[in-house]
Amino acid sequence: MTSPLPGVDLCLHLPPTTSTQEQHRRDQGHPRIAILPVGSLEQHGGHLPLTTDTVIAQLVAQALSQTYHLWLLPALPYGCSTEHGDFAGTVSITSSTLEGVLEQIRNEVHANGIDQLVVANCHGGNYLEAYATAVNLQARRAHAPRATTQPTRPPVVLYPDHQAQSQAREAAGCPPGDVDMHAGDYETSIMLAYAPALVDPSYREADYLVDDWAQDLHLIGTRGHSPTGVIGLPSQASADKGRVIMHSLINGFKARLDLMTYPTPLPSHLTRRRELLSCAVPPSPSAHQH
Repeated sequence: MTSPLPGVDLCLHLPPTTSTQEQHRRDQGHPRIAILPVGSLEQHGGHLPLTTDTVIAQLVAQALSQTYHLWLLPALPYGCSTEHGDFAGTVSITSSTLEGVLEQIRNEVHANGIDQLVVANCHGGNYLEAYATAVNLQARRAHAPRATTQPTRPPVVLYPDHQAQSQAREAAGCPPGDVDMHAGDYETSIMLAYAPALVDPSYREADYLVDDWAQDLHLIGTRGHSPTGVIGLPSQASADKGRVIMHSLINGFKARLDLMTYPTPLPSHLTRRRELLSCAVPPSPSAHQH
């Protein structure tokens, strides 16, 4: 497969890392951060496989792991896909089940000496923002007494987030996500670049646009809007676009990694943000007890 950056070799397989190799990575001073690809098993029209979200999540996680020396975990191939349940092959789990599995994995990697977890979620229907927000808030509250001098590093980071995906779409010339929502230009381009054998040629004639796909989605599902399951413009996809998308996602992660691993004191732009927040919100009485 074509590499998006020098030294990055993307392929579809379980991580081959041995325990000795992972210990060596830690001994070299690389970040104590694991990255977990999370996808789904759901329809992606007639031109992409049911495992598309998992394949893309694994490719993104591999690229970030190799570029930033993170511990790559095997992919979690099931997600919350009830909106696609009317199509053959879709297998969904509940949001509570998914969050429970993520929390158990997070606790286990922490017990194994890993401080933080990047969740490379590539299925928007998993809606993991609330989970990550709750975990990170709990961590900040636990460290509140020393928050002004030793800021809390977030235990969980979701990536690629909406901002990163929007930037990648723009860089590659893909339509925005509210138009190209499912099995469209964005996803098909990534697959053409890094897993072309999994893309059926019918993508060239698979375009299907919906004016307001979010309306009543929870009531009528994806089939209620699109009989093919496609909502987007896969005919516009290309391998070149896929490589641009991956470049953008890899480079965009650097800012997230800086936030995850910032030293004390904080970088100036974060210090100023904290000063503004401290002026706007009176400190709680417990903040002065230690």
